[in-house]
Amino acid sequence: MKCRSVGGWYVVAAVVTLLLAFVGADEHNHMYEDHEEIVLWMNTVGPYHNRQETYAYFSLPFCVGAKQSINHYHETMSEALQGVELEFSGYEIDFKVHKRILQKQIVV
Repeated sequence: MKCRSVGGWYVVAAVVTLLLAFVGADEHNHMYEDHEEIVLWMNTVGPYHNRQETYAYFSLPFCVGAKQSINHYHETMSEALQGVELEFSGYEIDFKVHKRILQKQIVV
Protein backbone atom coordinates (compact mmCIF):
# COMPACT_ATOMS: atom_id res chain seq x y z
CA MET A 1 0.00 0.00 0.00
CA LYS A 2 1.06 3.53 -0.69
CA CYS A 3 1.02 5.98 2.23
CA ARG A 4 -0.17 9.52 1.42
CA SER A 5 1.44 12.57 2.94
CA VAL A 6 -0.68 14.28 5.58
CA GLY A 7 1.42 17.45 5.34
CA GLY A 8 0.02 18.20 1.88
CA TRP A 9 -3.49 18.43 3.27
CA TYR A 10 -2.35 20.96 5.86
CA VAL A 11 -0.97 23.16 3.08
CA VAL A 12 -4.25 22.94 1.15
CA ALA A 13 -6.26 23.79 4.29
CA ALA A 14 -4.00 26.77 5.03
CA VAL A 15 -4.35 28.13 1.47
CA VAL A 16 -8.16 27.79 1.54
CA THR A 17 -8.30 29.54 4.92
CA LEU A 18 -6.20 32.44 3.61
CA LEU A 19 -8.38 32.79 0.51
CA LEU A 20 -11.55 32.91 2.61
CA ALA A 21 -10.11 35.83 4.59
CA PHE A 22 -10.21 38.01 1.45
CA VAL A 23 -13.88 37.56 0.57
CA GLY A 24 -15.52 40.81 -0.58
CA ALA A 25 -18.07 42.86 1.34
CA ASP A 26 -21.80 42.25 1.03
CA GLU A 27 -25.04 42.92 2.92
CA HIS A 28 -23.98 40.51 5.66
CA ASN A 29 -21.00 42.54 6.87
CA HIS A 30 -22.73 45.91 6.29
CA MET A 31 -19.99 47.59 4.25
CA TYR A 32 -21.57 49.57 1.43
CA GLU A 33 -20.25 51.78 -1.36
CA ASP A 34 -21.96 55.08 -2.23
CA HIS A 35 -25.27 54.56 -4.09
CA GLU A 36 -25.22 50.78 -3.45
CA GLU A 37 -28.59 49.11 -2.82
CA ILE A 38 -29.48 48.36 0.80
CA VAL A 39 -31.91 45.50 1.31
CA LEU A 40 -34.40 46.01 4.16
CA TRP A 41 -36.02 42.85 5.55
CA MET A 42 -39.18 42.73 7.66
CA ASN A 43 -39.57 40.12 10.40
CA THR A 44 -42.69 38.30 11.51
CA VAL A 45 -44.94 39.96 14.08
CA GLY A 46 -46.13 38.26 17.23
CA PRO A 47 -45.43 37.73 20.90
CA TYR A 48 -41.81 36.79 21.58
CA HIS A 49 -42.78 34.49 24.44
CA ASN A 50 -44.79 32.29 22.02
CA ARG A 51 -42.86 31.79 18.77
CA GLN A 52 -45.58 29.57 17.31
CA GLU A 53 -48.04 32.48 17.20
CA THR A 54 -46.58 34.54 14.36
CA TYR A 55 -48.16 36.73 11.72
CA ALA A 56 -46.78 37.93 8.40
CA TYR A 57 -45.44 41.49 8.68
CA PHE A 58 -47.59 42.85 5.88
CA SER A 59 -50.78 41.24 7.22
CA LEU A 60 -50.88 44.40 9.36
CA PRO A 61 -51.59 47.81 7.76
CA PHE A 62 -47.96 48.82 7.13
CA CYS A 63 -46.74 50.51 3.96
CA VAL A 64 -45.38 48.17 1.31
CA GLY A 65 -42.64 49.42 -0.97
CA ALA A 66 -43.06 49.63 -4.75
CA LYS A 67 -40.29 47.17 -5.63
CA GLN A 68 -41.84 43.72 -5.87
CA SER A 69 -38.93 41.26 -5.85
CA ILE A 70 -35.34 40.71 -4.79
CA ASN A 71 -32.94 38.41 -6.59
CA HIS A 72 -31.81 36.47 -3.52
CA TYR A 73 -32.81 35.39 -0.06
CA HIS A 74 -30.72 33.32 2.31
CA GLU A 75 -32.71 31.59 5.02
CA THR A 76 -30.51 30.18 7.76
CA MET A 77 -31.15 27.20 9.99
CA SER A 78 -31.40 29.59 12.95
CA GLU A 79 -34.26 31.50 11.31
CA ALA A 80 -36.15 28.29 10.60
CA LEU A 81 -35.76 27.01 14.16
CA GLN A 82 -36.74 30.33 15.77
CA GLY A 83 -39.85 30.79 13.63
CA VAL A 84 -38.46 33.86 11.89
CA GLU A 85 -39.84 34.50 8.41
CA LEU A 86 -38.14 37.47 6.77
CA GLU A 87 -39.99 39.33 4.01
CA PHE A 88 -38.53 41.79 1.53
CA SER A 89 -39.82 45.29 2.33
CA GLY A 90 -40.03 46.53 -1.25
CA TYR A 91 -38.33 49.81 -0.33
CA GLU A 92 -35.71 51.06 -2.77
CA ILE A 93 -32.97 52.29 -0.44
CA ASP A 94 -29.58 53.37 -1.75
CA PHE A 95 -26.60 54.07 0.51
CA LYS A 96 -26.03 57.82 1.07
CA VAL A 97 -28.92 58.84 -1.22
CA HIS A 98 -31.57 61.14 0.25
CA LYS A 99 -35.03 60.50 -1.18
CA ARG A 100 -38.60 60.05 0.02
CA ILE A 101 -39.37 56.36 0.23
CA LEU A 102 -43.08 56.42 0.97
CA GLN A 103 -45.91 58.67 2.03
CA LYS A 104 -49.22 57.56 3.51
CA GLN A 105 -52.20 59.51 4.77
CA ILE A 106 -53.50 58.24 8.11
CA VAL A 107 -57.26 58.49 8.48
CA VAL A 108 -58.80 58.13 11.94
